[in-house]
Amino acid sequence: MSLLLFAWLLTLVESNIAGRAYAVYGGIYISCSLLWAWLVKGRNQTNGISVAH
Repeated sequence: MSLLLFAWLLTLVESNIAGRAYAVYGGIYISCSLLWAWLVKGRNQTNGISVAH
């Protein structure tokens, strides 16, 4: 649902700004995914080695 809202909001801004906003959204998405994997699943996704706690 949030992705649909974000896509709709992108249609409301100028095209040169929309590209940068999309890139920032992608960076935030990837960062949150890595943080989630590290915190919840206990894995370090940067090197593929599982971290035992």
